[in-house]
Amino acid sequence: MKSYKTLFIFLIITFLSFKSAESQTYEVSGLISDFKTNKTLEFVTVKIADTTFGTTADRDGKYFIRLKPGAYNLVFSYIGYFSDTAFILIEDKDISRNIFLKPSEILTESINVYGEDPAYEIIRRAIKYKKEFKKNLNEYEYDAFSKFVIRSNQSKLTGVQTDTTKDSNDKMGIYGILESETKGYFKKPDLQKQIVIAKKETANITRGFALPLIINFYDEEVDFNEFKIPTPLSDDAFDSYDYRLTGTTSIDSTQIFVISVINKSESKPQLKGTIYIADSIYSLMRVDLNNNDAARPLGIKNVNFKQKFTV
Repeated sequence: MKSYKTLFIFLIITFLSFKSAESQTYEVSGLISDFKTNKTLEFVTVKIADTTFGTTADRDGKYFIRLKPGAYNLVFSYIGYFSDTAFILIEDKDISRNIFLKPSEILTESINVYGEDPAYEIIRRAIKYKKEFKKNLNEYEYDAFSKFVIRSNQSKLTGVQTDTTKDSNDKMGIYGILESETKGYFKKPDLQKQIVIAKKETANITRGFALPLIINFYDEEVDFNEFKIPTPLSDDAFDSYDYRLTGTTSIDSTQIFVISVINKSESKPQLKGTIYIADSIYSLMRVDLNNNDAARPLGIKNVNFKQKFTV
């Protein structure tokens, strides 16, 4: 009877050890860069082929994803570049793999416009798509990367007062930096949840300072509490913005319209910059916008919004 007990215990230990090894994950990480210039590419989409599981590179082009042992095809995609697929075989250790994406090279330099700029019709269709999209959208989740760079003319990091004239704002010393990664959820009618999964800051930043401001550019406005800014696809967007079609690019054989957003006023809180709209369905693909002079929350001079959507 004693030998049977010993055998039973041995089998249990072996089974638990097997389950532990089976659940082990390893990190795949690296840097994503332009094939021609070696310049890093920010917020590149990284997905496992034929699935919805994936991640996004950060502002510096760095990515990482944790996977169980096995073989995977990782697909890297970015507006204006050909997608690339990397075969990854994970056995028993972390893997480092740098990726170089090739430009699609079909970005037009300029578009001559006669009469109404074609950007206006594109924006009309994008607003119509937005309404239909939001009508049918019941819930979603997202991943966001936020970076706050605080500059001051009396930086604690340098201890030296610097020139802060209009032409030398970039010379102001960096007072502090805060970066965070956030996972968010939304469910109709108004259930929202945000979880900060990673955060790092310089030593002089108060812990808990500056929780990430997450904006959905399919909403009607950006809410800063002090004021609200209409988004470029709000129902009354034409009251606040002019638009110019500046070129086209592509992602995964989909043509993308590159549209310049021009604020009509400096006395009213508005945005300015560039948005990217997909041809045929007119969905919003990417946002690169800044606030105007009237939209300076809590004394902050400039806020840069970057957002990217999958096709």
